[in-house]
Amino acid sequence: LNQVLLDAKSRKDANKILVKHVNDMATVNFLLKGFYLSEDKGAKFKFNVKSLEKNINYMLGSLKKHNNFNGMTYFISGSKSNYIQKSDIKDISNLFPRNKIIQINDAGHWVHFDAKEQFLHTIKNILNNNL
Repeated sequence: LNQVLLDAKSRKDANKILVKHVNDMATVNFLLKGFYLSEDKGAKFKFNVKSLEKNINYMLGSLKKHNNFNGMTYFISGSKSNYIQKSDIKDISNLFPRNKIIQINDAGHWVHFDAKEQFLHTIKNILNNNL
C-alpha cells in the first residue's frame, strides 16, 4: 500500500503495483475501491494506511480468551473460503458461546458479493429469527 502511495500516478499504476504483492485479484480490486487521486494528483487511500501499518500485529494477534460475548452471534462463511478454519471453531465457541456458523455454497471470502441472493436470504432469516 505504501508503494502505491509513493509511485502510483493512476489507478492503472496502482493496479500494477498491487498485483506484484497481492496474489488474489478480488483482494486487489477490493483495495482499489479505496484508491483515489487527490486534487494535487497524489495517490491516496480512503482508509488509514498508517493506522493499519501501526496496528497490524495487534490485528493479526490472538484474541483474549476472557473477552466473550454471550449474545447470539452468526458467522457467515463461503464454502470456497478458508477464512474460518476447523481449528478456529474452539476459539469462536470460547469467545461467542452462543454462535452459529452458516456456510453459503459457491461463495468465497466476500460472500455478499459472490452469492448476493443467498447472503441476503440468510440475513433476512437471521433478522426474522428463523435460524
